[in-house]
Amino acid sequence: MKIYQLKIKNFRGVKEATFKFSSPLVCLIGLGDSTKTTILDAIEYVLCPNWFIPIDDSDFTDCDISENIEITATVGPVTEDFKSVYVKYGSDLRGWDKGKNELHDEPAEGDIHVLSIRLTIDNTLAPEWSVVSNRFQDEHHISYRDRQTLGVSKIRDNIDAELAWTRGSSLLRMSKDRKEAEKVLLEANRTLREIGLTDASFNSLNESIKSAKKRGKKYGINTKNLKANIDPKNLRGNTSTISLHDGDVPFRRMGLGTRRLMSIGLQLSDTEEGAILLIDEIEQALEPHRLKHLLRTLKKSMEKPGCGQIFMTTHSPATLEELGAEGVYCVHYDSDNKKTNVDLIKPETQGTIRRIPKAFLSPKIIVCEGQTEIGLLRAFEKQQIARNGYEYSFAYNKTTIVNGEGSSQAPERAYHLALNKYSACLLIDSDELASWKVNEADLIKAGVKIARWDENYKTEMQICMNIPLDSVLHIIELAISLNSNLNEDKVLDSINSGLSCTVSTVAEIKNHIGEENNLRIAVAKSASNNDWFKNITYAEKLGDYLFDEIYDKIKDAEFYKRFLLMQNWARNEQ
Repeated sequence: MKIYQLKIKNFRGVKEATFKFSSPLVCLIGLGDSTKTTILDAIEYVLCPNWFIPIDDSDFTDCDISENIEITATVGPVTEDFKSVYVKYGSDLRGWDKGKNELHDEPAEGDIHVLSIRLTIDNTLAPEWSVVSNRFQDEHHISYRDRQTLGVSKIRDNIDAELAWTRGSSLLRMSKDRKEAEKVLLEANRTLREIGLTDASFNSLNESIKSAKKRGKKYGINTKNLKANIDPKNLRGNTSTISLHDGDVPFRRMGLGTRRLMSIGLQLSDTEEGAILLIDEIEQALEPHRLKHLLRTLKKSMEKPGCGQIFMTTHSPATLEELGAEGVYCVHYDSDNKKTNVDLIKPETQGTIRRIPKAFLSPKIIVCEGQTEIGLLRAFEKQQIARNGYEYSFAYNKTTIVNGEGSSQAPERAYHLALNKYSACLLIDSDELASWKVNEADLIKAGVKIARWDENYKTEMQICMNIPLDSVLHIIELAISLNSNLNEDKVLDSINSGLSCTVSTVAEIKNHIGEENNLRIAVAKSASNNDWFKNITYAEKLGDYLFDEIYDKIKDAEFYKRFLLMQNWARNEQ
């Protein structure tokens, strides 16, 4: 079972929106408070397998209870395997054109048979579920038992419940004879204090233990000593819980990441049989290597015929690095108008999302040509915070700085971000326009803000042409102090090649003021050609000198104005 379309009205931050999903694995990304979790909760509530959901007045948009909450999920394929559903609601079947991503009220040839299930909540807070179509005025109530056949489940913060044989847990559903397993649960509490329980008492749970071992191993968990036992947590009370144990230790005592992986693995058994699994912040408590292994396993499980669907949210670059553009949807939220858009990341963005995944987790991105520009921006940001306060931080203004990896790649990275409705700014040299993979006109049309230097200058040239001459000499001394493989003789050999005279010491350069312009050019070319500041740390040291120590001498220079341009862009003060 999969969700092809989701409609939300008057639910939390979403006034009204329609979303379409074409992938069995859906990963939602977007800024905090962009309604990603609201979308997951909407799916859970509309397909809820229970008769009760925790709703209050604050779940209505702006707490306005005069308008009903309406959540409609169009799900399918509805086949004759779901006989109770097919017989009861066959007249309400609709059609989904997978090629066009369109819903047909009357199924057409080749359409997937689907049902539209609607949850309505009015000011009484009483939920009503029904199957709807435009062909009939009356809506047909759908019972919680029929909704249970859809198999929706959500990974919750209270994951320990999934690690025990409790009502509704995955372990209980995995038991071969569920009635016998429920009988064990009932008798366990009655006989625990009277006769005690041995491993043989749990024989009817062996099937689910075997499945749990297999699934735990699949996700990298050591399940060699996995078994069922009474959880001592409840021995002080009058109830007992049979839960998974690692030897004699309850599995709830394992690390959060291990417990979460086991919980996902257990619930994934339902998904492989056509159910829908919801995971909020999939990276929670998982190291990058564990997260990537989990994602690969989830993707593989979704390739099986008849599989269900997984919806997840993430704020982790590791998730995007692993998934690429496949199944990733960006949630854009307009808080003023309570409007949410969900857009599938464009497939041509695959290389960009894998190379700079963190860029897709911020609404605004400055794409730098390379590490030199990143280091300078870091130094500039520190100076602005020190002078004006944290409000002048790029991070505070929801802006991420990324490495575009060269003059040919950086424009394409910025272009891909803009295509996916991100605000992108490109900081780049002006000397290699011909190497750009995307031309300037297309960048501007896509909405990319371009910040580049004057007169086809490289970054080093712009600096050397805009700062006082004695500061140019200081840059030489700074480069020598930072680079262990750089000494005065090497620097002078490089600089002298661009001068009409020869100097034997850095200090002696001061005697050749008459060649000031040639000197500036020679130093800039030497710095660029010999990678004086081609890493973030060294460039940041250079920036600290420029923005802190000679600020008053460069604040009117074009070099500094480019940084102010980017800051104003980040602060929406263009």
